[in-house]
Amino acid sequence: MAARYLALQQRMARQHKKSRKRERTRRAMAEVTRRRQDWAEKISTRLVVANDVIVLEKLSTKGMVRQPEAKPDPDQPGAYLPNRARNHPERGVSRAAESRSLQGREDVNNRSWYG
Repeated sequence: MAARYLALQQRMARQHKKSRKRERTRRAMAEVTRRRQDWAEKISTRLVVANDVIVLEKLSTKGMVRQPEAKPDPDQPGAYLPNRARNHPERGVSRAAESRSLQGREDVNNRSWYG
């Protein structure tokens, strides 16, 4: 869904302002946004209904995204060991820290979600 939203953003950037095609693209982008919002609301409601207590942890995202220091290779002086963390998990951590869409939402049975 993120790829579709990015493609729509690129398409909209190329279109003339106040054109019909741009309006269609804007509506398609709004639909993607509504789907994301609906999914987040359904998941948060499911969490609140299924659990009596929800505990949130404030994570140090700054420490989680920091790259590890280079370690020297003992076999080859002047060379370094390869960094095995090549799949960039810090990108997901950064996105998760930025998106706080479940914050302050009142849900079923007078239970609430505090983010």
